[in-house]
Amino acid sequence: MRASVVIATRNRLPQLQNALPTVIASVDVRHPGIEIIVVDDGSTDGTIEYLRKLSEIARFKIVRLERSGGYRGNPSAVLNRGHLEARGDVIIEQGGEVAHLGRTCIGPLLDHCRPGTVALARVHNGTTEEMNQVNDAIRNGSYPYPRIVTVSNPQTNGDKWRVPRVDPGGVELYCGAERPAPFLFCGAIHRKDFERVGGYDERLPRRNDQDLAERLVASGVRFTFVGDAVAFHLRHGKS
Repeated sequence: MRASVVIATRNRLPQLQNALPTVIASVDVRHPGIEIIVVDDGSTDGTIEYLRKLSEIARFKIVRLERSGGYRGNPSAVLNRGHLEARGDVIIEQGGEVAHLGRTCIGPLLDHCRPGTVALARVHNGTTEEMNQVNDAIRNGSYPYPRIVTVSNPQTNGDKWRVPRVDPGGVELYCGAERPAPFLFCGAIHRKDFERVGGYDERLPRRNDQDLAERLVASGVRFTFVGDAVAFHLRHGKS
């Protein structure tokens, strides 16, 4: 099975600098056959210069969209372009502000993704200090891995699920077994499912991931929340 990692970013350079190296390291060490594609949506904060410099020593592909304007309420065009560029049967999709924690986040996602099943990582949210706190817990064996949960009809109300909950460790949680939000903060989807529902809708003003989740649910796709695939969404403002 061929797989690709598609990373979308725009004007989030500090988060990208912390997150992207973790993805590259995971691929280089444990999944050398997987391609990484970073799609930059016309960043103006030095992102493209950082990517080009990093690409001199790391293996990934840069795709640059030259779109004018300010805050992007709907990044569908960026994500669709990443899926179009990808060669894998399975695409691990995520934002540029999402770091992979532990030994590997990619392997467990690939183990559980297949046609008809989207596999989603357990994604925390917070600062770099909180990310290091979670990573330390994983490394010293004190991280409370939850069981794996598969949901056929998850809650897709973005107004409810967009606000992360605080887990017992005091760190916010966007997505996981205790909070089965079917959004691709960091998750693996089979190409057949993505293409069958038509990908992201570029006509929407916002909430493109909620719309995709609703269409996937309606088509019968299930969502597996993988407890041992742990990622961290670094908090940011609008970009």
